[in-house]
Amino acid sequence: CHPLFFMLLLAHFLGATATDVCTMNGLTKRQLGDGQQLFQMKILEDNYTYILSWDSDALVVDPGDAHPVLELLDQENLKLVNVLLTHHHADHTGGV
Repeated sequence: CHPLFFMLLLAHFLGATATDVCTMNGLTKRQLGDGQQLFQMKILEDNYTYILSWDSDALVVDPGDAHPVLELLDQENLKLVNVLLTHHHADHTGGV
């Protein structure tokens, strides 16, 4: 199952629907609802990390590189509360 599918499914169960989409420099930001956002971040050569945020909390999926994830969390004033790894490959776990 593709992680983006999982994130959108999770957002759906949270009652969110994607409305606004903004893409810039390998980062896509989808506004899901009041205080809910989904970020898709290009990591390494051909991987993506997903960040689902609600209010000031965030769930990160497959952080292949910690630096850009931590930068985004800081820029968006988000607190990391959970990390989901879809499998054990280093390009998905390197940022843990």
